[in-house]
Amino acid sequence: MTLLRAVRIALAALAAQSFGLVTAAAAEYAVTELVVLPPVSSQVVGSLNNRGQLVGGVIDAGAGHRAFVTSNAGIEEIVVRPGSDYSAARDINDVGDVVGSSNRGDSIAAFHWTPRSGARYLPPLPGDRASEAFRIN
Repeated sequence: MTLLRAVRIALAALAAQSFGLVTAAAAEYAVTELVVLPPVSSQVVGSLNNRGQLVGGVIDAGAGHRAFVTSNAGIEEIVVRPGSDYSAARDINDVGDVVGSSNRGDSIAAFHWTPRSGARYLPPLPGDRASEAFRIN
């Protein structure tokens, strides 16, 4: 798309809104404070599903970066591989299945986690040594 075409589209949208042809819907947001858990130094949220569950990672100076999922029961660490110093949950679907990545020996490996069966590794594609998962449907 050319710059001129983008400007024309933006002007048409602005004119339509100005003349009442299109109304802008008011956005409503709810703010939820996530409490930092000791001895965690920070939290990073990766995704939020329609049930209000969050996934992400917490950084702990003593244990590295750990994947987590929240639910009505609180915050739960996703244990992917004991002894790993890095794991991060990237996405969660509305069923509660989580995907992310974790250290695995000398590479990064994708994982799929469910509350029922725990974590399982997703192997790399043929010819690759590592894998990462960023989204789940």
